[in-house]
Amino acid sequence: MEIEIYWHKPYELVDGSDNGLTYECNRIGDIPEAAGVYVFARRFGKKVIPLYVGKSENLRTRIQQQLTGNVKLMNKVWAEPRGKRELLVGELCLKPKQNASDVIKIVEKAFIEHALNNNPLLLNEKGTKIPSHRVVSSGNREISNLFGKTLRVKR
Repeated sequence: MEIEIYWHKPYELVDGSDNGLTYECNRIGDIPEAAGVYVFARRFGKKVIPLYVGKSENLRTRIQQQLTGNVKLMNKVWAEPRGKRELLVGELCLKPKQNASDVIKIVEKAFIEHALNNNPLLLNEKGTKIPSHRVVSSGNREISNLFGKTLRVKR
């Protein structure tokens, strides 16, 4: 199956303490009410490190719920030591006969697995770090070129 996702420009997360929140998104109204995936991340110049990957059949509603009701997750995002916090939103572009619920599960799983390889401190699984195994390759360089030197897999 081929899955297409349209990624919107990043949304900046701003201090929400005036409204009793950890973070707010000033452009929350621009987030589509469509199925897709979202990533709370931190940015260091051009490098973006995912902190949390989520899915929803209504992105705007779910992200608003996370920002206003998931204090544990938002505090963990805040506690990460460096980087500008932002929200990345990917909207599904469904093809005929694709079911949004099935497709977003596949996409979320794929992005979590990929993110684990780049950030072993991913905050999924109810806002806690995902336990993972680290696989390190050495010897034949062709294998390292194929899979990378280090791979992380969910326990």
